[in-house]
Amino acid sequence: MSALRLLLLALGTLGAGLLSSITGGTSLITVPLLLLAGVEPQSAIGTNMIVVAALSAGSAARFQMVKAVPRDPTLVLALAAIPGSLLGALAAVWLDERTLRLIISAALLTMAALLTVHPTFGASRAKPEPRLRMLGYLVLSLWAVYGGMFSGGYATLLTFGVVFFFGRTLPEAIAASKIINFLGSAAASIVFVSRGLVRWDVAVCMGIAAATGGWLGAKVALRLRPEQIRRLFAVVLAAVGAKVGYDACRSHRST
Repeated sequence: MSALRLLLLALGTLGAGLLSSITGGTSLITVPLLLLAGVEPQSAIGTNMIVVAALSAGSAARFQMVKAVPRDPTLVLALAAIPGSLLGALAAVWLDERTLRLIISAALLTMAALLTVHPTFGASRAKPEPRLRMLGYLVLSLWAVYGGMFSGGYATLLTFGVVFFFGRTLPEAIAASKIINFLGSAAASIVFVSRGLVRWDVAVCMGIAAATGGWLGAKVALRLRPEQIRRLFAVVLAAVGAKVGYDACRSHRST
């Protein structure tokens, strides 16, 4: 790949990292960029998983530096994300991606509406019932399967789930999602690497940009007020939900 294309990919990834380190949705930007650059679809997904791991590592390092990552429920969810992501990467060929994308689109749009109607969502800690916490472990462990398959919107819904099921504030949930997403995407990357589906020249270039963007984006997130994060999150949820739904409908029309 030419130096100019690599530079443009790096700049696009840096911008994506700045935003998605707060809100998620990295893959919905980086995968289309890879496809536009001429990378084959399967290699684009495999290469992107390396990029997501790098971005999550950069963000997680910054959050951990200021001890912003809550140990509960991060540790259990991070460990559960490893087998789930491995399964997702292996099962990518037989899952009905269109149906899954439509479900995710509806969930994202619903959450955007919820944040608009309930502006205090994630503003303070809550004490959920044990049954809700157990359900959260189950749901988010299963959700890791999608993260290993494609990951578009994975971190966004993961963040929402940490708030809803475990009563964490929105900033705490963002920090937790970076640790969880790093381990999950790193595990899924093993599968894609073993199958030769990673363009290393592109992955290294975009990975450095992603880690830098993730670090800087986390720094911004630590300075934002909770209400600013909620507004930004609501906008991105709506945009990502609309994009996922549009992609699913377009793929249906093309078949």
